[in-house]
Amino acid sequence: MYDRPKFPLPGEQNNLLDTMSTTTTEYQPLPLNLVSSIDPRGILPPKIHALSPPSSTLTLSRGFPIPTNKFYGNLLLPNGQELPLWVHPYSLWYSKHDNSICVSYISAHQRVFDRDNFPPQFYFNPVGIKSIMFSTTLTVSTSISVHNLTHMACQLDLIGSHNQMPLIQFPLVQGTGLITALYKFYPNQSSKICVKSMVGFRSFVRETPQRYKIVLNDNKLWFLYCNDQSLELLMQDPQTIVSNRGIRKDTTIQVTVWESDPNSISLLDQVAGFYPISCQISLLTKLSSSSSSTTSSFDLSGYSFIYSISGESMLNPLCHPVPPKCFIYALPHHMNRISETFLSKYRIPSYLNSTVSGTMTGFITDRLDMNNDNYVHDLDLMKSMSFHPMGFGNNPPIITDNEILQLIHNVATQEISQCDILSESNLDSMYFSGKCLAKYAWILYSTCFIIKDLDLTKKLLKMLQTAFSRFISNNQIIPLNYDTTWKGVISSTNEPMKDFGNSYYNDHHFHYGYFVMTGAIIIKVEQFIYGNSPWYQDMNNRNWIELLIRDYNNPSLNDPWFPQFRSFDWFNGHSWAKGLFESSDGKDEESSSEDVMSIYAIKLWANATSNNNLELITNLQLTILKDSINHYFIYDDSNVTEPPQFILNKCSGILFENKIHHTTYFGNNLEYIQMIHAIPILPISTFIRSSTFVQQEWDQLLKNIVDKLNDGWKGIIMLNMALCDPILAYSFFSNPQFDKKYLDGGQSLTWSLSYCACLSLLLQEQ
Repeated sequence: MYDRPKFPLPGEQNNLLDTMSTTTTEYQPLPLNLVSSIDPRGILPPKIHALSPPSSTLTLSRGFPIPTNKFYGNLLLPNGQELPLWVHPYSLWYSKHDNSICVSYISAHQRVFDRDNFPPQFYFNPVGIKSIMFSTTLTVSTSISVHNLTHMACQLDLIGSHNQMPLIQFPLVQGTGLITALYKFYPNQSSKICVKSMVGFRSFVRETPQRYKIVLNDNKLWFLYCNDQSLELLMQDPQTIVSNRGIRKDTTIQVTVWESDPNSISLLDQVAGFYPISCQISLLTKLSSSSSSTTSSFDLSGYSFIYSISGESMLNPLCHPVPPKCFIYALPHHMNRISETFLSKYRIPSYLNSTVSGTMTGFITDRLDMNNDNYVHDLDLMKSMSFHPMGFGNNPPIITDNEILQLIHNVATQEISQCDILSESNLDSMYFSGKCLAKYAWILYSTCFIIKDLDLTKKLLKMLQTAFSRFISNNQIIPLNYDTTWKGVISSTNEPMKDFGNSYYNDHHFHYGYFVMTGAIIIKVEQFIYGNSPWYQDMNNRNWIELLIRDYNNPSLNDPWFPQFRSFDWFNGHSWAKGLFESSDGKDEESSSEDVMSIYAIKLWANATSNNNLELITNLQLTILKDSINHYFIYDDSNVTEPPQFILNKCSGILFENKIHHTTYFGNNLEYIQMIHAIPILPISTFIRSSTFVQQEWDQLLKNIVDKLNDGWKGIIMLNMALCDPILAYSFFSNPQFDKKYLDGGQSLTWSLSYCACLSLLLQEQ
C-alpha cells in the first residue's frame, strides 16, 4: 500500500501551483519585428555551403533557417552526432554502439584542474560518463534526428532502423531539471523500456507508484519517474533496468539527480510528468503613473523565460493545473536579478552544479522572472547610454580645457593626414578590415563631438565612406556570399580556418559588429552635420549593414533568410563564437568584450536610425551581458561563481560549455589572455568592466608586465586603465614622447586621448 500524498502537497511554504499574480507586472512579447525583409540574394551572390545539415533536420526544418551556434550544434554535424550537448545541469549524447541516448551529470568534486600551474590554467568536466542510458529491448540499429530547433530548445529523437520512426523522443530545453524520455508505442512491435548505466546501479527501489530511487556506484542519487503505474521496472543486472512487459501506450520516463535532502524529493512529485518543450523571451514591464498626470506608461523592468509545457501529472492525471509547472534550474546570473518575492514563491531547495557557470538553483514554475530593483536601475542606465565616451545621460559634461582640446585636435589632424583608410582596410579578413574602419569611425566621432572641427570631420567622413564602399559593393579581397544552405552571410573562401572560420560561422558577431558600429557612427555624424544622413538614405548602405545585423543577431522568427539570434544564447547570457565545428567541449567564446561590442554596435545603429524595438532588445542583451560576463568571464575578488583557485586568473581565457582554459587561440602571453576580454575599449566598457575589477586586475597581474611590453598590447592595457584611473591613462597617452608602436591596429591616439579625457572629467564631476 502506497501512501500517495494529496495534490498539491499540503502545508508547503510555497503554493507552487498557484497562478502568478500580475498586479504590478505585465508580460509583453519581445519585439520580433523584422530588421529588414530584403532578400539577401539580391545583395550578395548565393552559394551552397560545402557542409550540409543532416537530411532529417533539413526535412523537419521545413525550410526555416537552421541555427549554427547553439547548444545542439554538435548534433548537426556529420562527425559530431556522438558528441555531447549541454542543457545544464545535464549533458546528453548519442551512443551508436549502445543504441542509446546517454545522460551525465558532473559534480564539482569531479572537475579536473591543471596540476602543473598555480593558479591552474584550466579546468574541465569529464565527458563520456554514461550515468543513465535510455534505450529499448529491440535488437535494431539506430540513428538520431534533431529538430524543432529554437534558440533555447530542440527535440532529439532516437530512430529505429526498422521503421525509421522515433523509438524515444527527448524534448530538451536549457535548464531543464528533469530529463524526459518519451517512449513511443507502435502496435506492430513489442518493445520494453530499457534503462542502463555504465557507472552501475548500486540500488534501485520503487518508493511510490510513479517514483523510483536510484543510487549509482559513484554514490550519486538519482530519481526516476514513470507515468505508467501498471508497469514495473526491474533491475535485471547491475547495469540494466527493464520493464516487466512491453509498453502498451506512449510512456514517459523522467530522471533527475538529487543532491539535496532526499526527503524533499516529494516536491517534484507534483510536477512529475510535466516537461518544457520550448521557451520564449518575454519583456517584463511595470505600470508607472505620474503624480501630475492621470496617464500611465509601461517601463521595461526586466525579462522572463516563458516555458511551453507539455505532459500530464503522474501524481494525479485528472488534475490539470493552469498553467502547469515544470522543474527548471537557473544560473547564477539569473539569480542576480530574480526578486525575493519570486524566490519565496517558486524556488525549491535543490542545487546542482553547471559545468563552468557555478551552482544552479531549482524552481518549480512556468516562467523565470528577472526583474528585481537593481535590474530596473541597470536597464534605465542602459537606456540613457549611446555614443558618448562619458556613457550615460543625454547631456554629458563637455571638455572645456583648451590645452586638452588642442592636443586632441593636433593628434587627430596628424592621424587623419597620415592615414590611407582605403589601403589600410583592404585586407583578406573581415575581422581586421572591420577593426580598421571602426578605429577611424571613433576618430570621426571625436572630431565631430569632442573637438567639434567640422572641416576635419568632413574630410575624414569622405575618406571613411570611400573605404566602406568597397565592402558595400562586395569588392574586398575575399568577397561575401549568402549561404543558401545554413542561411547566413559568409566569406566566399571554402577554407574552414580562413579568417578565423568565418565561412563556417565562427566569430560572425565579432567580425560584423565592427562594420555595424562604423555605419552607426557615420549616420550619427551626418545627422549632426546635415540634419539627416544621406549615407543611410542610400539603400545599398542600409541594406548591407542590416544584412549583417540579421546574420548574427536577427530578432525575428519571421525572417526566412536568417536564424533567430544566431550568436546570442539567452539562457547562458552571452554569445557563442564557435560555428560549424565539432567539439567534445561544446561551443566557446574567447572575447567577451567583442561580444559586448557586437550588441552595442546594433544598439548604436538602432539609436541612430530610430529603431526603438531593436534598441530595446539590445539594451536588454547588454544588461544580461553585464551579469554573465562578471560571473563567468571576468572575476573580481568577490566572485563566488567560479572555483576559488581559478578566479586568481582574473579572467576566463576561452570559455567552453564544458571547460575553461586561461589561454587564447593566438598565444599564451598574459597580455593576450587578459586584454582579449577588454578590447575594444568603448563607452559601454564602463558599464561592463567595473573600476574595482580593473584595479584588481592591474594590481595583481598587469602592472607587473606592462613595462616589459613594446607593442599595441601596452596601449590596450593603458586605455583599459582609464576605467579605474583615467588620469593615469591620460598621462600615458598625452606624453610628448608617446610611441605609436604602443597602439593596437584597432586603436587610435585620438580616441585614446578623447576617451581618457572624458572619463577624467566625469571623475571630477563626481
